[in-house]
Amino acid sequence: MSRRITAVLTNVIILCLAFSGLTAQDNTGNLYYAAEVKVKSGMIEEYETVVKEFVEACKKHDFPFDYYAYSIEGFRYVFIYRIKTYSDIEAIARAVGELSENIGESRLSEMYDREYKALDNTVFTTFRYVPGLSKTGNSSIMTDERIKHLNWSYIYVSNENDSKWRKLQEEWLALFNENNIDFNWEFYTGGIGMKLPVWIYVTGGESAVEYHKQLEKLREFLDKNAKHLYDREIPLIKDYKEVTGRLRPDLSYVRELR
Repeated sequence: MSRRITAVLTNVIILCLAFSGLTAQDNTGNLYYAAEVKVKSGMIEEYETVVKEFVEACKKHDFPFDYYAYSIEGFRYVFIYRIKTYSDIEAIARAVGELSENIGESRLSEMYDREYKALDNTVFTTFRYVPGLSKTGNSSIMTDERIKHLNWSYIYVSNENDSKWRKLQEEWLALFNENNIDFNWEFYTGGIGMKLPVWIYVTGGESAVEYHKQLEKLREFLDKNAKHLYDREIPLIKDYKEVTGRLRPDLSYVRELR
């Protein structure tokens, strides 16, 4: 096996071993494994070409793990797998090895070499969906192809304030539900590979313009009804950042959409 493929599988397996002690306590579902990559300036077209070739190889050989792809600001992409337990990460590594055998090691190595030349860095992380704090419609914001603009807010709190912050989000959810406010969001908690504790707040719209129209409409309601929640929430937050992006069906491999 080429050194490039070996390196990729080794990184995944090392990550899996780091999670192995957590597997027994994480069988509740809603778990995700992600690879975030930053692409060198001027290499976007080549990188996307390689990813599309990999998607075609997955389709041809029935790769057993679906993933969604997103392009985000700053020449970055995120590839997200939904997994049942951390042990599925090792299964993904094995499936990549089997794919290498099916399409030919030299062919997969060639794709990985082209990818490697286009990349600045790669970060592997996990995170978990929190349905009890999310306000969603009939489909996930993250996987709805009608949503062309996505906004991820990373909210960092201290360990001592984490439970307070969680309880406060329950009050936010109740406020929106009681007033029938038509605005949805999804909450995720960060896992290994992220600075913790972190909460990921995901919102979106059919376009950037439509999304900001929603926010303007929402602001009037919040100004009148949510100051008491803001005043309690702000002191709990240590750090905050936002990124925007969009779902990329052309770079995703999702068998149910084929």
